[in-house]
Amino acid sequence: LPWYEMPGFLCLAIGAAAIIILLLTLGFRSYRHRGDLIRKLNRTNKLEHDRQSIHELIARREPLPRILQRIADCVGENCPGSACAIVLNHETIRVVFSQPALPQALLRSLQTTTNAVASCEWWRDIDSVSRDYFTDPCQVVPVRSGDREVLGVVALFSSQTEIFTDSVRRLLETFGGIAATAIENTRLYERLAYQAGHDALT
Repeated sequence: LPWYEMPGFLCLAIGAAAIIILLLTLGFRSYRHRGDLIRKLNRTNKLEHDRQSIHELIARREPLPRILQRIADCVGENCPGSACAIVLNHETIRVVFSQPALPQALLRSLQTTTNAVASCEWWRDIDSVSRDYFTDPCQVVPVRSGDREVLGVVALFSSQTEIFTDSVRRLLETFGGIAATAIENTRLYERLAYQAGHDALT
């Protein structure tokens, strides 16, 4: 008999094919899992690099607008498919730092919000302002000072609901904390410079 007609050959062939398919499936899953781990590691490395670069700007006493603009850019870069804005509305600091991806009409609306009379909950209005430009609610995290005073917000806008995850919120909180540090450091340096100049005159 030909070898392919020998008893049990069909069962053996089916078994071998099943094993090959199983090995290929496991290999593909392992490859995909390894790819996911590499992408996650790359995102983590980029995030850490961005944080360090911003802390270096703060340590060098770079202008506050440059630091806050860099923070807005970093948030957007780490959240593809979104646009970030840092909105400050506290005392004399009323300004918006945003990415080019943010619609200009929304940017003007945010600037109008910052120029309006500030209430203790002014930042909660940002979500309703953004509804005319994005279908989904924005993610808003307050920028708080050391005594928990709201200095502004980090806002993330997107029409992709899946972007707004717990990890993204933690990312916004992280950069919001860095923004608060930059603002308070700038205030401190300005206060010290004012006192030094005032003392010199007296």
